[in-house]
Amino acid sequence: MKNSSGYIYLEMLASFFLCVFLAVSIFPIISKIRHDRSDLFMKTEAYHLLYEQLDAYMDGEGQASGSLKSRGHSYILTWRESAVSQGMMEGCITYKKANGREETFCDAAKR
Repeated sequence: MKNSSGYIYLEMLASFFLCVFLAVSIFPIISKIRHDRSDLFMKTEAYHLLYEQLDAYMDGEGQASGSLKSRGHSYILTWRESAVSQGMMEGCITYKKANGREETFCDAAKR
């Protein structure tokens, strides 16, 4: 141990690069998990808003198209005649995901 000839320096350098490699490898995974978690939260919130609006429509309340805000996120609600079946009204909700893409889904209710 008296004459280490720089082995300690090489071991420290190798362990430092190993730690940096692990950190750089894990960062994109953590970032993707955060985006997916945000997208899932917004999708769940959009489903809840859509079903609340469809339920209100079936109870006889008026249908209002337009922008909805919930917990700091914006959603756009639109209504149209259902193309699949007669006598149904289709409500669609649109929102922007964390990556900037828009996602739309629809559901129908009886008039």
